Amino acid sequence: MREYFLEREDEYESEFYRKFFENAEALVRGREEALLAFDFVILKPDAVARGLVRRILSELRGAGIHPVAARPFVFGETVKEDLYRFVKKKYFSTWWVYGAYYLGPSIALLLRGEKGSYDHLPALVRALIGPTTPWVGNGIRFKLSGTNRLFNLIHASDDPAAALREALIFFDEAEIVKALEHPEPVEVGELATEPKALDWPSVSSRILASLAGALESRGVGADDLRSLCSRLGALSGQTPDR
Repeated sequence: MREYFLEREDEYESEFYRKFFENAEALVRGREEALLAFDFVILKPDAVARGLVRRILSELRGAGIHPVAARPFVFGETVKEDLYRFVKKKYFSTWWVYGAYYLGPSIALLLRGEKGSYDHLPALVRALIGPTTPWVGNGIRFKLSGTNRLFNLIHASDDPAAALREALIFFDEAEIVKALEHPEPVEVGELATEPKALDWPSVSSRILASLAGALESRGVGADDLRSLCSRLGALSGQTPDR
């Protein structure tokens, strides 16, 4: 189990997870096997808005994976920064599009299940949901018509260390210990929310309008706004017909 915390390729991640393991070692010790059968996922705003919560969970249950804790929430800036601290630098030039996460509620979930032939449950879950950009394959994201890397229905952790780190953003240690030591499946239903247009053109228009107003109030010129529009157009054109 230690290798998931201490043997990471990225230098920034390696230093962060080394310190994280020092703080979380008491939580990990004696629960190594349980952590291999533990995962953290988020059903993102597009999944909730489209009423796909039950269908996604049904797909997971079909593979023997069950939610053992659930927490509805709406993304805030701090949560987004904590959750995606290692992703942000990879996609810095398009980071502004992640404002779409604020457009509706999400559901954080703790999962338990058998890892099967995989090294750990997060690897199995990621195989089941399919690629981050869900244009091909037969994963959950593709079958339920995820649109692109932003609107792909589900956020899933990479490995047991990431699952524990991300889970601690939304759940306290007592809840995680219960999920590890005494997991009991919970029922998770659709959230009572008004349907929203979360297709990419609608969302990109809303993001652009919000950004344009904010930039104009800070004295950003027309050339910069046109550049922003051009970038948005390039992004919205990435989704192929299928």
